[in-house]
Amino acid sequence: MLSWLSRSNRRASATQQIIFDGLPDAAFIYDAKTHLFLRANPAAEALLGYSQDEFLTMTPVDLHPPEEQGTVEQRLVDDSDCGAHLYRVARKDGGLVPVEIHSSSMTYEGRSAYLSVMRNLTEREAQQRQVEELARLAAEAPTPILRLGPNGAVLYANQAAQAVLIRQEDDQMVAPRPWSLWVRDALRSGRPIQTETFVGTRTCLLTFVPVASRGYVNVYSVDTSEQVEATEQLRQERDLAESLINTAPVIVIVFTPDARVIRANRFTERVLGYPEHALTGRDWMESMVPEPDRAGARQAFQRALEGHVVAGYQNRVYTVDGGTRLVEWYTGSLYDADGCLSGVLAVGHDITERQELETRLRLAQKMEAVGQLAGGIAHDFNNLLQVINGNVEFALMDPTLPEQCQQDLGEVRRAGRRAAELTSQLLAYSRQQSVQLGPVDLNQLLIQMRAMLGRSLDGNIEIDLALGAPPPYAIADEAQLERALLNLALNARDAMPEGGEITLATGRATLSRREADLIGLEAGAYAVIRVSDTGQGMERETLEHAFEPFYTTKDVGKGTGLGLAQVYGIVTQCAGAISVESSPGDGTTFRIYLPLAEEPAQADESPESAPPGSGETILVVEDDDGVRRLAVRLLTGLGYRTIEASGVLDAVARAHVARSKINLVLTDLIMPDGTGIECARQIRLSHPEICVLFMSGYSEDATRLAGLPRRGRVLQKPFTLPQIASAVAEALHPEEMPQEG
Repeated sequence: MLSWLSRSNRRASATQQIIFDGLPDAAFIYDAKTHLFLRANPAAEALLGYSQDEFLTMTPVDLHPPEEQGTVEQRLVDDSDCGAHLYRVARKDGGLVPVEIHSSSMTYEGRSAYLSVMRNLTEREAQQRQVEELARLAAEAPTPILRLGPNGAVLYANQAAQAVLIRQEDDQMVAPRPWSLWVRDALRSGRPIQTETFVGTRTCLLTFVPVASRGYVNVYSVDTSEQVEATEQLRQERDLAESLINTAPVIVIVFTPDARVIRANRFTERVLGYPEHALTGRDWMESMVPEPDRAGARQAFQRALEGHVVAGYQNRVYTVDGGTRLVEWYTGSLYDADGCLSGVLAVGHDITERQELETRLRLAQKMEAVGQLAGGIAHDFNNLLQVINGNVEFALMDPTLPEQCQQDLGEVRRAGRRAAELTSQLLAYSRQQSVQLGPVDLNQLLIQMRAMLGRSLDGNIEIDLALGAPPPYAIADEAQLERALLNLALNARDAMPEGGEITLATGRATLSRREADLIGLEAGAYAVIRVSDTGQGMERETLEHAFEPFYTTKDVGKGTGLGLAQVYGIVTQCAGAISVESSPGDGTTFRIYLPLAEEPAQADESPESAPPGSGETILVVEDDDGVRRLAVRLLTGLGYRTIEASGVLDAVARAHVARSKINLVLTDLIMPDGTGIECARQIRLSHPEICVLFMSGYSEDATRLAGLPRRGRVLQKPFTLPQIASAVAEALHPEEMPQEG
């Protein structure tokens, strides 16, 4: 019996040890007298930075900062450290971690000890799991032997039986009343009767053997207390293990040595969608692990069968709906009562969302870096285009120009405009393009897009609308959003060379914190545009690079790789987000999430044509000689007088000595010797009523206009003659402009 108990306890201990090491929270066991740590799990080593050997030389007091050590030490001395306490603990590198510690007493390897589970309050929501080992009691006791008469009278009793007998007033000893009933039943039946009952404080198996010829019954008692206690302990341990397994926020699965599922906890169903009965008996590797991940999973499983504790390996697992979840596993072998290998216990953490967030962060960082580079290139390129396109416009205004020259310059102008469009794409991607945000009726926008696409796309492509009711309004730049949708539609067209369907849909969506985190937004309500196609779909690798600039799967010369990157930049600049779902053969779905607008968009009035100048004086401040000369030439042609300056210091000096009134400063925002804002402020010291118009190659500089009067405007490069004429007229006559907010 003791051998059976030892084997059972050994099997329970091994199971609890695997669970202890697989706990996601830090856990410790320390001696009740010396307070020295006896064991720490891997999560404790990862949280605090100490090795197992280092922990064995420390006490709980050593984990706390000096100002808390006295309180902790007093609790240990007073034996009052049980329960839950909030502390700060010190990592090996000196950093402090706020934790909640749950402690309880236990017996560990035959000694009194304490188990402490430490939850890192800075990393995840409160999770509580206490692992307690039940005390095992084993003691020997005497075994009663009696001979009882038909009425329960004691005919004979050994010394061990005295504790269970009852002395009556006449000093006669009798057995407890239930014994008398068992004696009568045994004599009546003529067969032995067995029953288990308490004898004193012990549990005994009583055997009533009738001796009918003599009219009495011999009672033999076998102490089964140890076996009963062992059975109860095993039951409690099973209940504890069952409770730990089913309440733990981790996947727990027990496998046979050939990787078939024996059992799975409730959290497994929560993550994968399969109830336990649907998994039991399955070949896990063949039915639940995608083929590309099987080799690694089998290797880790084999190491567990060889007796190793395998920690931290990852593989994808199928869900009931056909999707996959990425799981990080901790596995170890299980043994039966005879010490033979019986299976593998696997504890898994679902890290799908964590990996998605890490992937999204890496993509955002990569795109931010490329965007900064693209924006810088576009900014410098705009200055070159300004000079090229402007001078071409001037040349084409010459009526004496030969026809061949006009044709050649026309080609240059078209190339310049195409270059300006490419620069605009780069600026949209890098989120440095000027945007005009306002309420946009998404239903009306898609109706207009459908009409335009119907004229632009091939006849074998059908365009369907699914409009939300009531119409959702979003805060966005309508022109830029239209460009983004056009790019998505063209992308869908290219994915359907044989024709198909494009669905344009609108609606509203309320994102939970988890859903919003996955696409980089705050939780809340959003307007949604969905663009779906029935095309070829995309591979996983293509999806991972879909929004990266210059990435394309099209043939050389058939795509710049900026289409989806531009969509990403436009949506992000509108404070929104975009997601994509696709798989080979199942088409592609893009979802654009935009802030909801409180009011419907108002129609803009058509602007009046800009009047020519009336001889006003304009100080042109630009460090690029070509751009400055072109601006002066354009303004002179419009009827303005100009003063040129090559930088901030030059402009301030010329303004100081100017003999006539300067009506307007037209200045670049960023120059080698300062900013246009600094230039305007210094000039206003001597010309307080002067108007200011800024020039910029990208809109990020506009954020630096905070604090300037309302007359500070921005003219985007490259600009045309009508654009500079309109901008200058508006800057000189602010009373004709709509008042701000």
